[in-house]
Amino acid sequence: MDKTSKSPAGRKRMSPLAKARSLASRAYWKYQETRTAHFAVKIAMKQQQYATSEKRMGRTPLTTNELEERAKTEWLEALQEYRDLEKEEGVRAMSEQDVIDYKKKDRSGRLEKDDVLHLKKYIRRTERDLQEAKSAPVKKIVAMKFAGRPEMSKPEKIAHYEERLEDANLDLKALLSTKEEHALEYYKLFDLKNRRRELKRVTRDNSARTNVHKAAAEELLTLKPLIDDQDLAYKKSTLKAGVPYSRRSPVERANPNFKVILK
Repeated sequence: MDKTSKSPAGRKRMSPLAKARSLASRAYWKYQETRTAHFAVKIAMKQQQYATSEKRMGRTPLTTNELEERAKTEWLEALQEYRDLEKEEGVRAMSEQDVIDYKKKDRSGRLEKDDVLHLKKYIRRTERDLQEAKSAPVKKIVAMKFAGRPEMSKPEKIAHYEERLEDANLDLKALLSTKEEHALEYYKLFDLKNRRRELKRVTRDNSARTNVHKAAAEELLTLKPLIDDQDLAYKKSTLKAGVPYSRRSPVERANPNFKVILK
């Protein structure tokens, strides 16, 4: 068979016009995402974490309104670029609604975690910070000669992280009380799978001869049937609730009815 007759591998290359239309449609749905309640909760949590952070590294998180305005500008600019290409190529102008709907069911990228998963991640990170504070040696605090927040002592750091953990767990408990049964079953499944990821990392980072590696490997074996059972429980709960079972992304799995909610 002549090798030159084979079609090139991979996805068919998009025309500049189709690419511009795709970018405009995705920019619109990104803009709409900034107007959802889910997005507002996520940004509020980021701002809270930054405000309570000890070091406050990086830039101050933008507000929901600022992110919404930025996304709106990106959408309008992408739409204008598409309109300019339409004129250059002399094609009939597509309606704005058709441009919007072009990638409505095919949004690339992974959706963000929902409010519960975001808070769980914050709790895990704070727990690590607490363990590091407990295991750190006691340091003599030297008076600072410049403006800024003074460094906390070891007992102060431990108390600080313990207080943050207590507040976060109370918030999580209140948040879970508002969730439906199928979402609660998913969160249990997520926790088990997250533990599996942590254990796999431990086995990769430690020699097979160490006790740490052996303990992690043994726990991994016990996790498999637990995950299978919880996955089945989650499937049954989605059937009972009449919602689709999906593995595509955290938001869609935890909230099968997730959709854009305009202000």
